[in-house]
Amino acid sequence: MKKTRSFILLSLLCATTLCAYSMDSSLAGEASLEENRNRDVIRLKVKGMPIPSYPQEALLGAPLTPVSAEAEFQRGQALEQEGTSDSLAEAAQAYLAAGMNGHTPAFIRLGYMYEGGRLLPATAVEEFRFKDALAAYYIERGGSPEDPMGGFFFTTALPEDEETFDDGAGAAAGDHPTDRPLASLSDIQDDPALSIEEKFFKMGMWYEAAHRPGETIAQRRLRFAYAARFYEQSALWRFYPYAYTSLGHMYYFGKGIDISDSSSMASARLLAQEYYAKGADDDLNDPVAQFMMGFLLEQEKTEEADTQAQIYYQSAASYGYQPACFRLGVRCEQGQEDMSTPEKRQAAYAQAKDYYERVQAQGSEILPLIAQLINLPKDLSPQIARITLLKDQEASLQNPAYALTEYGFCKYLQSQLPSSLLPHWIHMSLTQYALTHGLSYNQNIMETAERVKSIVGLFSSSGQTYVIPGLNAHEQKDLAIQSSKILLNTAHAHQMRQMQLGQYLGQEDLKWKEKTSPDQGAPTHVEAWVSAITPLVKALHEASSPFDGQVFLPTLLSRLTQASASTLLLAADRAIPEGYIEKFNTPLLLIEEEAQGIFKKLKPYQRTLAQQIAFYKNLQDIKNHTGLPFSKALLGDIALARHLMKEANHEDTQENIIKHFQSALALKAYAEQKQLSLLEVKAELDEKARQIMAILSPQLHDFSGIGYHILQNLTGQTSERDAATEIARHYREKLIVTLTQDNLDNDWTNLEDLDPSYVSGSEEEEAAALTKLYDQTVNYIAQAEAALPQDQPHLNLKAVTYEDPALGIYGPIVYESLKDIQAQARELYQSGVIGDSEQEIYESLLNENIHSIRNLIAGLSLGNINMRAIDHIIDTLEGEDQGIAQKIDRKQNLLFMLRKSADWENGEDEKRLLAYTTLVGGTKGRCADGQATFFQEWVLEYVMNHLHEINVSHAPSITDMTLKIRLSILLQDYKRAFIEKHASPFLIGHAVHMGAYEDQTAMKTLLTQMMRLPLSLTGSYSRVLYPSFAIRHLEKPETTIQMKAVMDRFLNGGKIVYKDMRTTTSASGELIYHDKDEDDTPEPYRAEVSFDGMSLKTLSQEIRSALVDLKREQLVSEPLPGLVSAPRLTFVLGEAVVKDFLQHDPVIASFYSTFVQSNYSQGNIFFDHKAAFEKGTHLRYILRDAAILRLMEVTGYAIVPAGFYEGIPQSWKF
Repeated sequence: MKKTRSFILLSLLCATTLCAYSMDSSLAGEASLEENRNRDVIRLKVKGMPIPSYPQEALLGAPLTPVSAEAEFQRGQALEQEGTSDSLAEAAQAYLAAGMNGHTPAFIRLGYMYEGGRLLPATAVEEFRFKDALAAYYIERGGSPEDPMGGFFFTTALPEDEETFDDGAGAAAGDHPTDRPLASLSDIQDDPALSIEEKFFKMGMWYEAAHRPGETIAQRRLRFAYAARFYEQSALWRFYPYAYTSLGHMYYFGKGIDISDSSSMASARLLAQEYYAKGADDDLNDPVAQFMMGFLLEQEKTEEADTQAQIYYQSAASYGYQPACFRLGVRCEQGQEDMSTPEKRQAAYAQAKDYYERVQAQGSEILPLIAQLINLPKDLSPQIARITLLKDQEASLQNPAYALTEYGFCKYLQSQLPSSLLPHWIHMSLTQYALTHGLSYNQNIMETAERVKSIVGLFSSSGQTYVIPGLNAHEQKDLAIQSSKILLNTAHAHQMRQMQLGQYLGQEDLKWKEKTSPDQGAPTHVEAWVSAITPLVKALHEASSPFDGQVFLPTLLSRLTQASASTLLLAADRAIPEGYIEKFNTPLLLIEEEAQGIFKKLKPYQRTLAQQIAFYKNLQDIKNHTGLPFSKALLGDIALARHLMKEANHEDTQENIIKHFQSALALKAYAEQKQLSLLEVKAELDEKARQIMAILSPQLHDFSGIGYHILQNLTGQTSERDAATEIARHYREKLIVTLTQDNLDNDWTNLEDLDPSYVSGSEEEEAAALTKLYDQTVNYIAQAEAALPQDQPHLNLKAVTYEDPALGIYGPIVYESLKDIQAQARELYQSGVIGDSEQEIYESLLNENIHSIRNLIAGLSLGNINMRAIDHIIDTLEGEDQGIAQKIDRKQNLLFMLRKSADWENGEDEKRLLAYTTLVGGTKGRCADGQATFFQEWVLEYVMNHLHEINVSHAPSITDMTLKIRLSILLQDYKRAFIEKHASPFLIGHAVHMGAYEDQTAMKTLLTQMMRLPLSLTGSYSRVLYPSFAIRHLEKPETTIQMKAVMDRFLNGGKIVYKDMRTTTSASGELIYHDKDEDDTPEPYRAEVSFDGMSLKTLSQEIRSALVDLKREQLVSEPLPGLVSAPRLTFVLGEAVVKDFLQHDPVIASFYSTFVQSNYSQGNIFFDHKAAFEKGTHLRYILRDAAILRLMEVTGYAIVPAGFYEGIPQSWKF
């Protein structure tokens, strides 16, 4: 009788464990198959998806032959094709049988079935995790053709002498009232003393702890997935608190979970927090879960979360949980309590001491991962001694800022000691050693000073970095504190120092290099001196180690005196120069004042040592940058800057704190000017910025990231007509400088792949920054403008280059179309429900909308729909080399295209298929840069054809708006063609068998990004990955694409030359040149590309050509063999909008009316009656140059002197 699907699936599930754990074949024979079958089948009732046990069913039959294994694999493929529930289950069993008899591809196929969700009915989190782990195991197993019958049976008890526990998992029992899981799974199930939830919990602990040497990643992942499923059952059955906690640990500490990047870590910690919250519930009260909830909430660094963290810590401490007691002690010691009076400070110290003593008295084992997490030492005697000392010192009871003072003072010592005390010690030790051993030592003061300076540098570079006590693992990481061990005594370092010191001692002191004895291997005098001086150097570095509450200067003097007295090289009275300690008094007093000021400025929940140190570092950065002295007002401004930096989600760096400090000063000044609160003026500037920045930066949402010193300037437009120009100016000159979300200003291209001088003309990398290149453009245009005749009409060079006056009108069309998503993101961000920034929320909403349309496309019954192509486009948008602003821009463009190209839900099949074909065809085989270019070109084409959808609120009149936009888009088309003409003209690429599309795409992408600011190009920035591809066939790559050369070519014309000298290698390794001259000499094929300069005449010709759609009808001349066609303009300006302008313009309207009423027979300075008679009345023929000049003047692209039209003849031309 045919097996049912459920029976087959259960058999298959039971068979998974054998293959999953082929670790130690020596244990396989400890129990027979029949014994294990009778003893170890899971008999406990399981909720949800079944949990497989020992794989007995798969082993009961006789082994198959290799021939039948192949047949089983083919049978599995046929059954899988049927696609029914029963056939899929049978296919999986066939694949398993084939795999266990040597046909390893069957395991891979089985893994794909699990991965695709075709076998297990997973609905809950741990079920999905288990399913995915099975898939990963089988896929890995298919690539490891080892004996599938050998292995380690998890149902067999672990021998005590072979037992190993994974990552401290075994010690977890010390955190829970349960014994260590040493029994077999069957014994656990049969134990009458255990409740059902305890049985499931111990089985989970068993799997979590049962690590074996040689375990692969997939095996480890699956083992943890088994543990998680049992923990889940324990939690679901009767809400067992320790099971919730164990699940939380698995996610937080990455047991079987990928937490290798910030995104996966954030997701894992969200799940961990959900599990901990359940375990810490009032009804369950697991102290470990309560502690972890407190720790996670403490990391949020908000007042509300910190209050909840304190409650959780206190609850856990009431159960005697040591980590909670320790954290409460640290919080009291650091002042995260009310410290407003001496009495309260005294009480806080006493409470801290009490918590430390409670931890010290208990002395039980703690899960190592948790101890490491909070930096919990095994012995708290130093902490107790320190807090006792501080509690008894009245001076220290001002505020507990001693730890920050210690940090600041130690950092100061580290910067001063090597340049003061160390040279003194080395000079004295050299002198004394030479005298003792009868060696020469030059006492010339200048030579000695130079020697000592070199030796000091040699020793100082090996010093130990100060490690801050009292910081947990997270705080250490936040501050990027790295400690390095002293390397003086390693063999290699010692040898190098001998050689270098020997060189520094000079030719006069050759005896330093002599052996003290003729015996081979005896140390030289240099070696002996290095050995003697090493303890002094080490002592000097240790002088700035933690003071643990001691009075700083006396302790420092004691350390130095004791260190110098411990060696024969220096006498104690000569080790410390006179007045040395006293010179530290003034800086120490300032450090103490700054530490106290920072402590008072911070709110209690912000007073962790890590936060105090971060504030202190910000203070030093601002003082160094501005030259301002320390003051309370300065602290207040820095506190506001830190708030803005956090709000912008910017990393705490020197560059960012300086920027946000300037922003804070501007916000504060603007508030005083308006007589409003900081919150009120911030809301006002944010709203104005939101309206303005949407025009040119639709992917920007968090305005604190820009800086209020920039936003304040953006709100001062002088007139409605000039608003777009003002926006463009402020955006390009100031916003890009400060917008560092993706660091694209300096990192816009791969300068390891392209010499910076090729674009900037300078060898300095900084000169290749986008803003520096833009500065070159501004200077170039200023010089060009100065040379223009002011009494004659001329181009508005700023308008046709970096300050297009119309770009701000049509730029936000993509942004405007996605306002519904923008509003949703803003609402979620302001509600505070999600902890992400507004940008991150907006990106996630874009993802949801894109995938929604993707699913609609997948459900279409059209032919030739390849969803892999769609998924590839979406995946490419998630490139690791792209920042969030780039991703948002590209996703906006993709979503805009998807929305505007077709109605995917109810539209016509023909239009939907055309939209799909256009999308896939335009992105096929293209990298992220190529896709971005395609999206931008499609959006621009859409704008050209849908100008009626443009919001007209930014323009003074509909006529002016329409004409200005159309002429601006014509210029965009002209600039696109200008950039494309720079790309390789060759059909064949760098490799003979490939086309030149890589070279061409690289050049277009490089120049588009480089010229986006200088030429007011639409779109946004992205990183150019392979810039060298763009120039590998240029004749003069080092100068051709320099910014000045490109701008000169744009305005004045010119030419560039490509050469083709490709080679291939013969079988014998000989280079074969593909182009040779008559005498067989390799000669490159040269292609010259010419450019017309941008002038009034050039622009007028393009306007005439664009008035009617003749370009698409004209035949394009065929290029020379091996070359591509030259790019051409495609935009049609159209006669209708120009006629509307002619009828309403105050200067030209009366002339046009007279001309038309005369039936085109009476010409004037603006209209040509002869052309009308000879060629027809099309505007491209009848408009004289003066009419086109007026059109360019009104749209802002030409400057015409006053009264010019009154004195020109009808024959005037450009």
